[in-house]
Amino acid sequence: MLVVSNYHYIRPHFEAPYPSIFGVTPEQFETQLLLLKSEFVPITPKQFVSNFHQILADSQKYLLITFDDGLREQYEYALPILDALEMEALFFANSLYYDQQKVSTVHKLHLIRSQIASSLLLQQIEDELDLHLSDKEKESALATYIYDTSEAAIVKYLLNFKMDFAEQERFANQMFATYFEEEIVGPELYFTRQQLVDLAQRNCLGSHTHSHYPLGLLSQEKVHAEIEKTLHIFEKITNHRPLAISYPYGTYEAAPEHVSTLAKQSGHSVGFMATRGLNDQFTDPLRLHRFDCNDLPGGKNYTKQLW
Repeated sequence: MLVVSNYHYIRPHFEAPYPSIFGVTPEQFETQLLLLKSEFVPITPKQFVSNFHQILADSQKYLLITFDDGLREQYEYALPILDALEMEALFFANSLYYDQQKVSTVHKLHLIRSQIASSLLLQQIEDELDLHLSDKEKESALATYIYDTSEAAIVKYLLNFKMDFAEQERFANQMFATYFEEEIVGPELYFTRQQLVDLAQRNCLGSHTHSHYPLGLLSQEKVHAEIEKTLHIFEKITNHRPLAISYPYGTYEAAPEHVSTLAKQSGHSVGFMATRGLNDQFTDPLRLHRFDCNDLPGGKNYTKQLW
């Protein structure tokens, strides 16, 4: 049986003009790892990928740590803690930045919302894109994003439920270019090439596909290209094949079953969703569940009801 704890941002503080980037501090990360290590049996990425059928069928609860998005702060803050505790993690990275020096849409939106008031973003969405929420949709927005201000909740609902991905990408590119310089943000945000090489040599580098697109919205040909590009680019940089794949966004809509089938056709034997749950012998190894770190012991949303 396998429990997977997934992380994204890790940094000493999350101070910003407006709250939109959330994660854990190094201290919180270390504290949680110690709790998890006392309750579960840590396993390395290579051990799992090499023996996943046996591990999933075992009654022992094994623990695997993963990180998504290939963020430089993960290498600089999380990896030393893992090393000190004699643990390993699987770091899933996108390859877009190493191919075109571009910041992915999801990270552009995080950065935009951390530096620009939701009132301004809302005005631009309504004026330039003529997108508005009904009273019922506003209620849904507030119910969906209960930890956000009303304006922030409405902005997030417009972005995620009222725009298709192409519209979202156009909006993000326009706003990002107005307030940020991509050639400065990219190197600060993502793994360096040498960090990629080091993670690959440790057997800790995975694929998060090329562009961080929601694969379920793409044609099968484009999904295949998103998967294959990352394999090609990372093998060229590191001389190693990514150990596994995690699907961007990780929901059933973003990664329907044909996506994992295409991942298998590209040579992946292990794939990770973002759906919560334990993994056992009945779990498809190309559609493994992961808990957000906040849902596990030491996390702010932890409840024993999960078990």
